[in-house]
Amino acid sequence: MTEVKRVTRTLRTEFYVVSAGLGLVHESTPVPNYDLTVASGQGVLSEALQSSGATAAHWWRLLADRSPRRTPLADLVRTTVPRIVLLALPSSYLSLVSDDLAEIDDVALQRLRICTSKAGSRKIPKKLANCVLPYDDRLESLPGFDGTRADFPQRALRHFVLELRAHTLTLADARSAVHQALGGLQPRTVPVRAKRTDDQIIDLIRRHWTTYSGNSARLLRVLRDQEFVACEQSRFRDLWRLVKKEQIRAKTEDPSVSA
Repeated sequence: MTEVKRVTRTLRTEFYVVSAGLGLVHESTPVPNYDLTVASGQGVLSEALQSSGATAAHWWRLLADRSPRRTPLADLVRTTVPRIVLLALPSSYLSLVSDDLAEIDDVALQRLRICTSKAGSRKIPKKLANCVLPYDDRLESLPGFDGTRADFPQRALRHFVLELRAHTLTLADARSAVHQALGGLQPRTVPVRAKRTDDQIIDLIRRHWTTYSGNSARLLRVLRDQEFVACEQSRFRDLWRLVKKEQIRAKTEDPSVSA
């Protein structure tokens, strides 16, 4: 979300969130607290969908049926003439909205730019293939643009807009600009990471907590790139929350402790 906000504030425009619980939501819309996702982790929707023989796209259709628009994303692209629409989603969420995106007409497609991973590019309708910007793992080799798998689309979006300024170009020229920016780069080598128990990972988070002021993104990178520990993001998030509760409790009991 932070990456998207940086881009939209620079462009002085607005953004929408593709929500597995609420559908397409404008950034200013107040929403209830909920726990539902099509990605991995707590609140995952996949088990319920599998048990009912449904897909993520079926679920999105149900959400859309309860909103003013049957195809909210397609309608959004269609009604934003003449502006470019930038879509940054991982593969799991592209599966969710694939049928909706398929309703975009050929004229409107020329104004759509999609930032996603290689896996994500295989989740969209074929008619949208040319709208996918050619980002891949080489983005990780650019200083300041490495990160987790989960935020790859948003980092690609930031690079596309803030570094290349390619949102001002035609679709063909925008794709060419990305090709040129990544040309000559090699995918970053992923180090071999060891498995650790929850208790061991919690101890590592505690050890580095003060140095990184409890920042979850930095602590995850320390685990992976400095301690060489294998830890899936949703698992890390749960363990990080446990340590954060400890820090808050310690600070309450002793104000001299920094949380």
